[in-house]
Amino acid sequence: MATSSNFHIDYEIAAGTEIPVPEDFAFRHLLMASSISRGLYRQYDLPMWGSHLAHEWYSWLPHANP
Repeated sequence: MATSSNFHIDYEIAAGTEIPVPEDFAFRHLLMASSISRGLYRQYDLPMWGSHLAHEWYSWLPHANP
């Protein structure tokens, strides 16, 4: 599984990773990661695809919070 947060996830899939799961928050539009992932899924006939949210960005808690 590749959980990159960049546009280079296609190189990781071409190298043999089976499941693309890019981070939604890394892109300007939240649906961009899902569309990249789904496109790679269809292009390479992969078993599944996904995307993930970085919950620490949406919790409104400071990173220094114990």
